[in-house]
Amino acid sequence: MTLPLILFLQYCTAFDLETRIKNALNPSLDNAAFANITFSNTPAQRNLSQYVTGGTAPYEFTGIFSGSFPSYLSVALNNGVLTVARNLSVAPPATLTGLTTLPTIKITVTDSKGNSASADFRITLLFKRVFVTKDKVSSGIHTDWNTGGAKDYSSCGAGDPVEKVNCRCQIAAKSVNMTNSTKYRAWFSSNAINARCNLTNQLINTCPMPAQFAGGPWYNMGNSLVAADLGTATTAGNVGLFNATGLTTAVLYQEDGSLSISLQAWAGTASGGVAGTNCNNWTSGIANYGQVDQTNGGGAPNWYGGGTQDCGPGNTTGFQCFEAD
Repeated sequence: MTLPLILFLQYCTAFDLETRIKNALNPSLDNAAFANITFSNTPAQRNLSQYVTGGTAPYEFTGIFSGSFPSYLSVALNNGVLTVARNLSVAPPATLTGLTTLPTIKITVTDSKGNSASADFRITLLFKRVFVTKDKVSSGIHTDWNTGGAKDYSSCGAGDPVEKVNCRCQIAAKSVNMTNSTKYRAWFSSNAINARCNLTNQLINTCPMPAQFAGGPWYNMGNSLVAADLGTATTAGNVGLFNATGLTTAVLYQEDGSLSISLQAWAGTASGGVAGTNCNNWTSGIANYGQVDQTNGGGAPNWYGGGTQDCGPGNTTGFQCFEAD
């Protein structure tokens, strides 16, 4: 049965067909394009075209910033690509209190047929973290590291000792809903993989000293800057993990934000991030430990592993975990 014209028009009005057609023709930009962008020495880039629905590609974008971004942050929109990065000429903030509220950006997207739409967006900025695991292991023997603690580490029983600890770091990060939980890696060395290489996503034991502005910046769970990068940085107030003067602030905190009761962390790592004394590749003997309440890099005990302890049962110790790129 055909609807009378007046009833058809009433039906279209109630259904708001005009708005629906308009929305289908006009492009719109998903807010996800501006969410969970990590503050890093490595620029984060988002191709806004990948977040457009409606309209007809290709798209053009223009942006108007409503205010000034913090001096430590560089934000640009060029050819539809949003780039967010650390301003390397400025020291990163010493603390994170109140620093995540950023200006809005009015983005206008125009499709190939001239249809356009505008909306206000705000970048959600994340910061890289470092923590010491709350769950401990009761010895330095790696065959037992797929157990121990409140979390399920059954998936961490295979591979090199460093890979097992990386797995534990990632499960710990995931347990407190860290967005980039799969990127966490341990400050930890075995015979085959050292901490320096591991933090640069290389499962090997020989790699160059990282350049200034590689990795980082990292903040502990108390929101204090621990280190600006991996290198031996000295400019713009930076302190790198391999700087002779040590860290800016100690790691101190566990993944849930509580202070670590145990001040030692298994490390097996010597100065420069290379393998040190490590329980004969985490089987027996003694190993370097990291002191999570220390910032110095030149004496013992120190944060990266200057002191040694027996690897036998009873030396309950966690691991230090950094978010890698």
